[in-house]
Amino acid sequence: MTNKEKILELLKEKDLTIEDMAKTLKLTENEIRVYINRLKVKNKVKSIGKRGRYKIYSIKETLTPEKKTKIQELLYDLSYLYNLMSNKMKLKEGIDFLPEDISILKKIKKKIEKGDLLRDET
Repeated sequence: MTNKEKILELLKEKDLTIEDMAKTLKLTENEIRVYINRLKVKNKVKSIGKRGRYKIYSIKETLTPEKKTKIQELLYDLSYLYNLMSNKMKLKEGIDFLPEDISILKKIKKKIEKGDLLRDET
């Protein structure tokens, strides 16, 4: 397994700093920086924040065609439900939606649109 592959495996488990990766892989921080920069160029990792003076890195999410289709299906279903709920329609006699239901649905819809709900595990 190459060092780049080892770094990707570590980042699949959790987000890490260069310092964390260097300690775990027993490499220098400069070696890790070189690998991280190569992985950034290939769109495999991204910086998501800072811890102290170190940037925190994460796997860059990519969507497979199957996941894109799944997201589109979920968005369609959520849009339908949202319209149903916002028009105060009833699913069955005596069952009404509460305002909280609509706000939860809106939050889920926003997460899906941003791509935050489904993360690519590969």
